[in-house]
Amino acid sequence: MNLYDYSQRNNREMGVLFRRTDTESNGWNDFKNGQDDESLFQDAIAEIKSIITSSEFEKESRETKTIGFEMDIIKTNYDFILEKCQTYNKFSKNKRFTPFQSGEVWYSKCENFLDHVDLTFEGNRAVIDLNFNESRLLKLFETLSTKKYDKDYRAIDCFRMYWTYHKSSIYLYELKEHGLWSTKDDDFYPSFFNGLNEVFKVLKPIIDATKK
Repeated sequence: MNLYDYSQRNNREMGVLFRRTDTESNGWNDFKNGQDDESLFQDAIAEIKSIITSSEFEKESRETKTIGFEMDIIKTNYDFILEKCQTYNKFSKNKRFTPFQSGEVWYSKCENFLDHVDLTFEGNRAVIDLNFNESRLLKLFETLSTKKYDKDYRAIDCFRMYWTYHKSSIYLYELKEHGLWSTKDDDFYPSFFNGLNEVFKVLKPIIDATKK
């Protein structure tokens, strides 16, 4: 902080030391080689956003009058996932995705995509969680297990579906030879959700058959 009265009364400043290294740390107090935890960056972004929000323009430019003041770089992981959810919700019809936090990581999640079945997007995979008791899971696993396939996965539309243990989630990865994964953004999401619908067309009747 500048050491004079005006700065003390009117300015809000911060200083942060960031460390990024490929060298292995020798312990928690290894200042030279220690790598910053992700939370440091998220906390710094949150503080910067707070400073921006609480600040006032002393002189507003023509540009900020026209389009406002926004810095895309100052976005938290939550902000990016919220934008992802808004994109997904444009194409997912009545299914609503919301930000979901696991530890310090944010994902896009739709609870009850089917009854008692949640769908979460985690990076390059989709995760299907079946919220049923163990006996029902075992019945489903008998039919849907992918262990019987040569490559431990079942190809459904644009996805590779893995389910190799009845208590685990069902995982969907891209089927690389499918043309979807090389399409442009405008065409990607409609085809992506069509692919998901094909997966759930397979799952739903089998799940419904185990209700009793």
